[in-house]
Amino acid sequence: MGKKKNDYNISLRLARPLIHFILIIWIFFLVYKLRLITDLIPLVQLEIPVINQYELYLYAIISWCAFILIGILKKLYELNKPIQNYFKTFTKVWIYWIIFITFASYFWAWFIFKYWISRFIILVWWLLTYLILFLFDQIRNKWESKAHKNWENKILIIWDNSPESYEIVN
Repeated sequence: MGKKKNDYNISLRLARPLIHFILIIWIFFLVYKLRLITDLIPLVQLEIPVINQYELYLYAIISWCAFILIGILKKLYELNKPIQNYFKTFTKVWIYWIIFITFASYFWAWFIFKYWISRFIILVWWLLTYLILFLFDQIRNKWESKAHKNWENKILIIWDNSPESYEIVN
């Protein structure tokens, strides 16, 4: 006897925040490594400031937690039903996340982040996080919808032009 459809959905949907965590942190450290070698201004090489790794790791963890929390509050990580208007929901979560991490980096400077957080890291991280997470989720949603088509239980809705005539046949 195979897995139930609901078990499959829940395990896939519980994995989404974990995968988002891995991608967000991976993108962050990719941008951090990029910042150590360049500032991406064509034909100009400015001095690269000292970046405190401890503060950067703390910032990455705070930012990841904020993304997941905002996602939970805005129902990006629904367990029992599909996400309606995924693009709109994801974009809202991302915009609220940008506001939070910008606030954290600038208003917590001197208190938590004594060496500041690089603006380059913040801006490039925003863009890459949006692009990579959105593309990943679109591919994952497409894969999940294909997997749902292979389940044995099908629902047939019969309609004879009256709202009272819906009948579900299993």
